[in-house]
Amino acid sequence: MRVMFINTVGGAFRGGGNIDTRMISDYLVQNGLEVYEAFIFDENSEYMIDRLINVFPEKITAMKIRAFDYLIKAKIKKLVNDIHPDVIDIQDKRIMSAAAGHNIPNTKKVFTIIEEFSADTIRMLAPSVKGFFLERKRKYLIKLLRKEKYLISNSNSSRNILIENGLDPKNIRIIYRSLPPIYWYETDIPPVSIDRREIRFLVPGRISKEKGVIEIVEAMIELNKEGNKEKYVVSFVGKGALSKWLLRKKNEFHIDNMHIVDPVPIEEMLGIYMQSDITLLPVLCEDSFPRVALESLMAGRPIISTLRGGIKEAVDGIEGSYIRLDDPHDLKNAMRECIDNSRSVAEMSRRIIFQRENITAKFNHQRMIEDYIKFYDYVVNDI
Repeated sequence: MRVMFINTVGGAFRGGGNIDTRMISDYLVQNGLEVYEAFIFDENSEYMIDRLINVFPEKITAMKIRAFDYLIKAKIKKLVNDIHPDVIDIQDKRIMSAAAGHNIPNTKKVFTIIEEFSADTIRMLAPSVKGFFLERKRKYLIKLLRKEKYLISNSNSSRNILIENGLDPKNIRIIYRSLPPIYWYETDIPPVSIDRREIRFLVPGRISKEKGVIEIVEAMIELNKEGNKEKYVVSFVGKGALSKWLLRKKNEFHIDNMHIVDPVPIEEMLGIYMQSDITLLPVLCEDSFPRVALESLMAGRPIISTLRGGIKEAVDGIEGSYIRLDDPHDLKNAMRECIDNSRSVAEMSRRIIFQRENITAKFNHQRMIEDYIKFYDYVVNDI
């Protein structure tokens, strides 16, 4: 079998499906299959390309394509025609329209609807998204996706949204995302300590409006006005559209207990989670399956979240793993509760660590890889 992936390399070194792809690709080449990678990158991620390519197995042929190149669609088509893959797994929104609804000779198309891809699919197809131009895009995307036979959704939540928009349930396969092996093999996970002076909140991933960044800053301003500045710290790890805005607000309101850290590879994030106490995920959009929720649980850290999209599936069945927000503006009260009751946070952490085997059983990387391989085999042999 010859497989080609088309991915985004995001500013957080974790964009698109390149993390899943790295694990799947390694397994494929170890079993003698041919694997090709096409990386779509932008000005925030160009410097990461060579580093990312170097972590792939040597037998993988990797290609780079600039996101704002007006010839991007033509380049993708030429790559496909030159390589003639059996399966092309498309995990990037920029080239979806170049491939969706069009026949590619001798190639079966699979669309994996993941976090970055979902910016133009799951989030836009959600009923809460409104506006004239978005409605036009919505209709266009639905028209394209209805023609496709092989779709992978990373959560029941996103699958339901696709079905609500008229897609055939038989064409949508659910495969949950996973984490690199270090998360599963690391067993020495310390619970939250209550000996520290302050509570440490963590905000991992893309710094953008839909992730609730504005609500977090507003909550911090109010908490600091109430005299809580010395009692807690919030660390942002990532980049995004609101990165400059975030720094400006930090300086404008003298939010000294806010730390802003550049993105780090996912393998290094485990240590960052373990240095924190609780993760803030007040998302405003219907993410397909935000990996950060799973990362936080595997590090034994509870989350404060609106549980939108696939987040609720990550925490489902993990008792005491989250504090639910009915409204993002309730964030200040939830944060104050943690600040005033650190013992409760520590107890939640211990309960999550006790249930790590349940998380592993549902989301381990070997299960994800096997699900992808089975689906590719089905696609190739489907007549």
